[in-house]
Amino acid sequence: MQELTWWQKGVIGAIGGLALALLKLIDARFFLFGVAQVEAYAGYLTYFCYMLLGSVAAVFLADHELSPAKVRRSAFILGLLAPSVLLAIANQPVKSIDTEQRRSANIPSLGWLPLPAANAQLVIPPQNAPSNLNTNLKVEVLSAASLKPSFANALAAAVGRGELNEPYAYVIGSTASKEKALNTV
Repeated sequence: MQELTWWQKGVIGAIGGLALALLKLIDARFFLFGVAQVEAYAGYLTYFCYMLLGSVAAVFLADHELSPAKVRRSAFILGLLAPSVLLAIANQPVKSIDTEQRRSANIPSLGWLPLPAANAQLVIPPQNAPSNLNTNLKVEVLSAASLKPSFANALAAAVGRGELNEPYAYVIGSTASKEKALNTV
């Protein structure tokens, strides 16, 4: 039986990484149209790195003492598994200090009184409260670049760590021409 060369294992591992990249493309809802250029570059760079990582894992970790069919299968599985492990590490939930325990530790208790424990609640003012519109009015001119996601945000979304939000802006203006208003919108 002829043994597989290192570059054949690498190609098979890259195919495994490509399979995972295709799954992540579907998961990240990357379609051919409607994707910002920054999102596309970050996503495709990330998925190329999946293929590279899968290729390296297949070359160095595939068991070369098995039959060629089993080595091919092992290389593909390693190419699929190596980026999956990286994704599992990257998508760990952020662990924060339990604020409830910390808050209750700072509040002294009156254990000798037969009263139940109570915590204060923040008061949020109602949104329907009357306000002076002239003091709250803020006009800001936005550039097109400020509405596009940054490369870091797009990279985090490609890995599955974040989600890109659709930017929006309110445009305020007036004109006497209906056509000009519709063209501006």
